[in-house]
Amino acid sequence: MSDEILVIDETVSRSASIRTALESEGFSVYASTDHDRSIELMEYYYPRLVIVSVDYQTDTLKLLKSIDRWTETPVITISSFGNIDIKLECFKCGANDYVGAPFHIDELVARVKVALRYASTRDQHKRLFSDGDLKIDFDERKVIIHNNEIGLTPIEHSLLYELVNNEGKILEHGYLLGKVWGKEYIAEKVYLHVYVSHLRNKINTNENHQYIRNIPKVGYLFKKRMNDCGLKKRLEP
Repeated sequence: MSDEILVIDETVSRSASIRTALESEGFSVYASTDHDRSIELMEYYYPRLVIVSVDYQTDTLKLLKSIDRWTETPVITISSFGNIDIKLECFKCGANDYVGAPFHIDELVARVKVALRYASTRDQHKRLFSDGDLKIDFDERKVIIHNNEIGLTPIEHSLLYELVNNEGKILEHGYLLGKVWGKEYIAEKVYLHVYVSHLRNKINTNENHQYIRNIPKVGYLFKKRMNDCGLKKRLEP
């Protein structure tokens, strides 16, 4: 299965050129010119990488913050502006790379491959988790709390994997449903609430800390014990 990439660019001709180049390299590419529609596409396809034009700065910076708030998907920004302040703002809002236009399409493709390679390497290091009395080995499907192994269902393991490996980020209901159950279940919030409730009862054993937190009307958040002090700041818009 090829990696899926979302291209968000108001310049239709440039978006088409990027799409053609990436598809020739074997990627599956989805394109959008509308920011609201882009969020919907991200929730449905869960792309491995996003390319965003920042030629219309205000709305795009808000979009970058939204992407950074609920996913670790790498983002490459492209722009006709060479202003250093704009570049810095993009990085502050969550961009992983910045390519100034005009650019050679081969350079952008090369940067996409590097970003995906880095993301794959990062993901390989997320199979083990340890935080105080909670230890998880996702390869062995073992969860240990207070030196006691607890039993989880396959769905609970998959749900916990998504939460842990996006630690500190708010994961929206649709994202979790699509990742764990499949894209056709993104509206079935009851499934999610039931399984999260079971999972919280099993791992939230410390009365002074709740690993899995409910973000009303939005989704769920997994927090390490050591990072409690940063929760309020992350939840601020």
